[in-house]
Amino acid sequence: MNDKRTQAEIRKICEKACEILKKTNDGDLLDPSDLKITESAVNGYLNETGLEVFDKLYQRVVIDGNYVRPYLHDIEHLTRDHDGYIYYKGIHVEHYDRDYVYSEDAKNNLLELKRRCEFLERKGIEVSSTSAVWGWGNYADEYGAERVKKLNAVLGKYAFMYSRVEIYNSGREYSYFVCGAVGDLEDIKNHPVTQSMTGRYFDDEYEIKVEPYIYEEKPRDNMKMFGENARKEKIESLLPSCHDYLAKHGKLEELEVKTYKTDFVANYEEIFEKTNSHQNEPESEDESEDEYEP
Repeated sequence: MNDKRTQAEIRKICEKACEILKKTNDGDLLDPSDLKITESAVNGYLNETGLEVFDKLYQRVVIDGNYVRPYLHDIEHLTRDHDGYIYYKGIHVEHYDRDYVYSEDAKNNLLELKRRCEFLERKGIEVSSTSAVWGWGNYADEYGAERVKKLNAVLGKYAFMYSRVEIYNSGREYSYFVCGAVGDLEDIKNHPVTQSMTGRYFDDEYEIKVEPYIYEEKPRDNMKMFGENARKEKIESLLPSCHDYLAKHGKLEELEVKTYKTDFVANYEEIFEKTNSHQNEPESEDESEDEYEP
């Protein structure tokens, strides 16, 4: 806490905070992050930059009177209240706890949730937590087919390879998709999803599964590896919507799945399983000896 504040400075900040709360129904209309800024200002937890943010909040709420709760992760129409409930255009559709909601994995899932809600709207189906989450299986196939059409349009004549990365830590499961293969654990460590996991809520040890796939709607001799460009970004944005549909309809070839155990802080790594490696093993010890070549 900042003990260097004068009584006059403390009084002025408290008066501003009270005005903000009065204008926002005791803070209920504030975004959780803005309420936290207000509380931190009163308690003396803000540095100079934080106080500037607080003053700008005061300007918007009290002086200008044009405060609007910001969209969660800047995703249009998605907001969150103080109890963790997620809303699409004011309709409750999900719930995320505060330890998770600001992670990169949550952002990716919220983008997908928004797409689901938009799909339901187009189909004239009432948007709710039931239709968008709990009962989504009723609409997933039609939605997946629609998204795969968009994926094919981006891919053009090419087949391509992509990977799904699952990260387990402290009972949490995070995941993301990337075009091509995953080079090594350093790539995983530096990915925004992994970076957002690091912190006091997580153990040092991570378990990671990398699942590579080939989607060959087109002939494999037209395989395309996409680099860092707009097309790659578009493909990766489509994969969360397409993957389950492609897997369900047998349109994927799964390559060797690798799992790792690693401590990113201590910089050690251990490959403890290659899930699909048994497919290439000999059926018996005798066959192994007969086929062995030094």
